[in-house]
Amino acid sequence: MNQLKLLDPDYPSAIEAAHEAQRPSSFRTIHYLGSKLRLLDFIEGVIDSVDSSYCGVCDLFSGSGSVTQRLSSHRRVISVDIQEYSRVICSALLSQPPDRGKIDDYLASVIESVAKAEKANYSFWGDLIDLEQSLLSSDHRSDLDSLCSFLEQCSIYNRLSNSSSHCDSRLGAATERVLLSITSNERRSWLISQYFGGIFFSFKQAVVLDTILSRIQLAPKDLKPLLLASLISTASDLVNTVGKQFAQPISPRSSSGAPKSGLLSQVRRDRIKDATTSYLSWVAKYMNVMPCRKPHMSLKMDYYEALGTLPDDVKIVYADPPYTRDHYSRFYHVLETIALNDYPVVTRSNIGRGTRLSKGMYRQDRHQSPFCIKSQAPREFERMFQKVAKTDRALVLSYSPFNRAKGAHPRVMTVESLISMAKNHFSHVEALSAGSFSHSKLNHTRLHLSSETDAELVIVMNNK
Repeated sequence: MNQLKLLDPDYPSAIEAAHEAQRPSSFRTIHYLGSKLRLLDFIEGVIDSVDSSYCGVCDLFSGSGSVTQRLSSHRRVISVDIQEYSRVICSALLSQPPDRGKIDDYLASVIESVAKAEKANYSFWGDLIDLEQSLLSSDHRSDLDSLCSFLEQCSIYNRLSNSSSHCDSRLGAATERVLLSITSNERRSWLISQYFGGIFFSFKQAVVLDTILSRIQLAPKDLKPLLLASLISTASDLVNTVGKQFAQPISPRSSSGAPKSGLLSQVRRDRIKDATTSYLSWVAKYMNVMPCRKPHMSLKMDYYEALGTLPDDVKIVYADPPYTRDHYSRFYHVLETIALNDYPVVTRSNIGRGTRLSKGMYRQDRHQSPFCIKSQAPREFERMFQKVAKTDRALVLSYSPFNRAKGAHPRVMTVESLISMAKNHFSHVEALSAGSFSHSKLNHTRLHLSSETDAELVIVMNNK
């Protein structure tokens, strides 16, 4: 009998239901700014028109992997991204799924570990979890201020780094046991909880995510990409912020200092979700991906270095570099930390003479692409065009126009300047429109990118 059936019946249902589902042609792996998920038919059609022999293709800035997944159904794909979380996701999308019985058996051990951890860890995480749960379940307006204080002061990393940090009395008592229990050795077991617990996830969710992460480190090598990608997708689904990004935690108070209207429902929305159920559902989704049986590759590498190492059968480079300041890695730094599992040093804010940790808990080594820095972008585009042209490959470049009159964020380069630059390296340059399309956006009107008649273009460049 399948081991999953011996456990909590609510957990196997997500896996078993997905086992019966058809292979998805595409799915959203994480909440991603500028995702190409709704443009896949268009992008695939353009690439097929450039090459009808189904040669290999390089997805040069692979991000959430949506283009990688679609193209891998009939082409060899080399996915490239400077971020480890992207490499992990694309590795899972490009690999043949492991044996279903093997993965189910391993998931059974994960569920058992979570159940044991909930009991064992309650001795020192319990007070903190109970306080958060009580604040989330309370309907008394008088508790809203306590909820605000909790969200502002609950960081365990901050308490470990700054022993003099102020804390609400109830929160202080609840964190004391955690601070006493996390020794230098035990700190290495609670990456997500101590960095992001209470900030981006509930502490209960964070402890479960940590337990699963520790089990993934012990998993067989062939299972790790799928298991870790599923955890990254779970974290993206559970995060409790505006727009499901990791740029900033929820700001609980208005400018007057009072709790914001609707705060409780906003915080409850994500923090009541069961992390284990979500994780099992994501594993099932990745299990249903079936790329063609070709020697795909997923690389964590600088784009320019990757262009110099592509196999000869790769004839097309698809590139979707960032074009605006929206595309900072700070939107995904938590996913990067989970993927690396490396306990980074957190940056400090300029506010308070550098004594305060950044609200978003950003990594000190956080990467920022030169493509989204106005002073550096022209040189980077020039280098990319020149490198691709020298290898006699076609370049298919995605570009999103914007409307300045509607307040959309300016692009670091205009489409006209890109086309002009491309003509210095390629004999054939053509811009094709996908028609009306609106990007995934942050849920704030000032940050919306506009939806234009020609909202998305691809610029096809080759020397044929």
